[in-house]
Amino acid sequence: MNPNADLDDLIREPREALDVEVKEWLDLSDHDHRAVVAKEIIALANHGGGKIVVGYEELPDGTFRPAEPRPENLHPWSQDNIQAIVAKYVDPSIQCRVLHRASPSTGEKHPVIVVPGGHRVPVRAKAGSPDQKRLVANRVYIRRSGPNSEEPRTTEEWDRLFERCLQNRKTELLEA
Repeated sequence: MNPNADLDDLIREPREALDVEVKEWLDLSDHDHRAVVAKEIIALANHGGGKIVVGYEELPDGTFRPAEPRPENLHPWSQDNIQAIVAKYVDPSIQCRVLHRASPSTGEKHPVIVVPGGHRVPVRAKAGSPDQKRLVANRVYIRRSGPNSEEPRTTEEWDRLFERCLQNRKTELLEA
């Protein structure tokens, strides 16, 4: 059995869900674009983990196609660059994985950022975007139906976030 079959499916037929965010190509030399990636990482981490699939544009019918213009290379989408984004913007720091998966139809590779879940505390932004609109320092972001990455607005959304964190601390709390 192929352990990356779900990644291959996402590249073949991208779709957004609470645990999957699809993004067009972003210029990772732009600090606002770096903050966009950080916001998605924070929201997915607080959701329990997920994936960011890069290089697709959404069509009016909700389907996706490869976005243009495609960058000349995927060097900016390296493990080190994504971890540098995490180091600057995400608290507590988390270890994401970056995979480059080839599209079966075009053969072109697309980055997939795998965001871990299982955090014992809410993950927050430790720095904001230069415009202080895309990402605001000291704010917590979650995944909301749509799917969107936004701040929790209701008591129920905060409760779900804290419940996930407490479940992740369960063993530690029981031993105490």
